[in-house]
Amino acid sequence: MDESFFFQLIDPASDIPNSVGPWAAQPAPPEIAFAAESDMLPVPVWRATFADDRLEAHEAIAAAEAILHADRGALAITPHRLDALRQSQTSGPSFGSAADTALPEQGLLALLGAAELRASGVSFGSANDEAMPDEARGAFAQVQALTAQVVQTISNFAVVETVVAGRKLGRTTVSWTGQVSTVLAVGVLPNQVVLHRRTLRLALQSRLTLLHTFATVTRGASIVVTLAVSPLGALLALPAAWRFVTDLFQEQRFQRYSGGQNRGAGLCTAGCDRLSSRRCLRRSMATLLWRNRPALRCKLPSPSISLPCNL
Repeated sequence: MDESFFFQLIDPASDIPNSVGPWAAQPAPPEIAFAAESDMLPVPVWRATFADDRLEAHEAIAAAEAILHADRGALAITPHRLDALRQSQTSGPSFGSAADTALPEQGLLALLGAAELRASGVSFGSANDEAMPDEARGAFAQVQALTAQVVQTISNFAVVETVVAGRKLGRTTVSWTGQVSTVLAVGVLPNQVVLHRRTLRLALQSRLTLLHTFATVTRGASIVVTLAVSPLGALLALPAAWRFVTDLFQEQRFQRYSGGQNRGAGLCTAGCDRLSSRRCLRRSMATLLWRNRPALRCKLPSPSISLPCNL
């Protein structure tokens, strides 16, 4: 596993954090540096951590940007995919015959189908009832975490940090009114300033994508509810829409990752040739996909092993 870079959303909002684009959400760890009083405020912190390697750092940023771009593309097509699924089901729901549909659609229909089966002859009154499929319980928890993240995001300013080799090089605070305050470490190099600017741009775009994700899931739930044939299925509309969106994230990320398969073969290994920038970029992207696999059910092999670039 490549441990040379991390993109962390240090989020005090939830005990069940969701990854946001390339950012892995986690509880707040001890502060690294800048032991200022403002550092201790309970606000989300978008922190990018890199090794002391300029080229590798920018490759990692590029990989993170590619993942975020894939997620934004997934959000753009979510309503169209759900509308198409609804139209295909107008002749009558057929939760057991999703073999010809794409994986996100299959997952959605399977979840609703499981709910309909378990609802048969079972009384229920809440998301914690025995009729609720186990996967739906987890999706409910993730939707609650997403809601908490959104509330935390719109209630606070953005804090973005760049750390290189254990040293915090830059910290920027951005208010919702657009006021920007940046503190740079003494002796920071011009290329490190550029790195912090790219981190800042990535974080702000990710923040907007988080809000867009919440809006898309909410809108998607209004479509999913039309596919349900029982009250339990309707109750699952929101978590089912969340699962659909995250599965679509996975689909679009894989498509973007494998999009260059015809541009050259090779192995994305830890010792990849620096002249083969595409290989290093794809290795970085594979690492980010692997780290976020619990939330997205990714099936990538660990990048600690030689990973074929032409997956």
